[in-house]
Amino acid sequence: MKLFEAIEYAINKEGMEIICEQRFTNYLADLQAYEIPAVKRVG
Repeated sequence: MKLFEAIEYAINKEGMEIICEQRFTNYLADLQAYEIPAVKRVG
């Protein structure tokens, strides 16, 4: 899934508040939205 599709999916499913939560990055990882490994912040 493309990054913009995964973001849209997460927001539609959980609401706009999801973008401020750690779960958001988990959603993106589960949906394989990170095409380039460097896109994901390690920390």
